[in-house]
Amino acid sequence: MREPDGSKDGWLINQKWLYVRRAPGNTCISALMDARCGERKISQYGGQAENDSKGCGGVMRSAPFGLLPPRSDDALGWQFDSAAQAASFTHGHPTAQLASGALAALIGAIVLG
Repeated sequence: MREPDGSKDGWLINQKWLYVRRAPGNTCISALMDARCGERKISQYGGQAENDSKGCGGVMRSAPFGLLPPRSDDALGWQFDSAAQAASFTHGHPTAQLASGALAALIGAIVLG
């Protein structure tokens, strides 16, 4: 296995399509606007979207949680919970949150071997 030298010479960093700006979904925007401008504020570690959305926006953002290093002996549980909580900021339905957690745990399990 080759040791990383800190340089940015991999093929992935040169993929221009990864740097294209994308538009977030309507559910994401409306949930964050409601939290920002409404009577309710989402705190850093709490708050849940007041909608019943179970769209794919939460899952799309959950993969990186599976790549995070373990913070305890229960790495997959931590990754699951973190991704599910992040999804809850914009998607209020439990299905969206559970799917987000499941993807993060799946990726975490693959990374751990």
